[in-house]
Amino acid sequence: MGTPSRRDADLFQGGRMKINVDIQGLEATAKKIFNLEKQIRYAGAVALTRTAQEVQAAAIANIRREFTVRGSWLRTGGRFGVGIQRATKDNLQAVVENRAPWLEAHEEGEVRTPRGQHFAIAQPGVRRTKTEVIAKAQRPTRLKRAFKIETDSGVPLLLQRVGRGARSLLRVMYQLTSRAKIRPELNFVKQGRVVVFRVWKRNFDEALAQALRTAR
Repeated sequence: MGTPSRRDADLFQGGRMKINVDIQGLEATAKKIFNLEKQIRYAGAVALTRTAQEVQAAAIANIRREFTVRGSWLRTGGRFGVGIQRATKDNLQAVVENRAPWLEAHEEGEVRTPRGQHFAIAQPGVRRTKTEVIAKAQRPTRLKRAFKIETDSGVPLLLQRVGRGARSLLRVMYQLTSRAKIRPELNFVKQGRVVVFRVWKRNFDEALAQALRTAR
């Protein structure tokens, strides 16, 4: 390659050069990049809500498995039971909450003392309704021909005499105790974390793919 002559140099010095660069599709690409954050936030909200719904379903199934559920209080969308607050693109937080105050003690466990003298713990002989509720006539204060005794080991019991005459028998209805220990068997938080770790990535990947596929 030869060196530029003085004449060539004069042409470069005296002339005006202009280079136009046109990248096709740049505007559309910039728009997509600008909208990317919006799509990610949308995907995050969808994934958080779906994950919360899966945690909710697992919690309800666990409560039904571990406890005797009477009535319809555990139904989805009810006043009590397990509820959720959905996430939005402006609030990337979903909440799963236990709305049944009587279950709180079963999460961490506690020891309760009675308002009166004793708690009465129902024994197998206590008759219940079809929904597993203790019949009114079988409740401690409603029992007829009932009396208290104390075993040789010091355990107080509430007995009921059933039948008449020589064929009558004594039935143990309730064990009486001055304190009740509630075991931590709900595992609401622990189980929720397990579900989150298992389903979060799948839910977010699916939500993000859908958001990018339908982006405008």
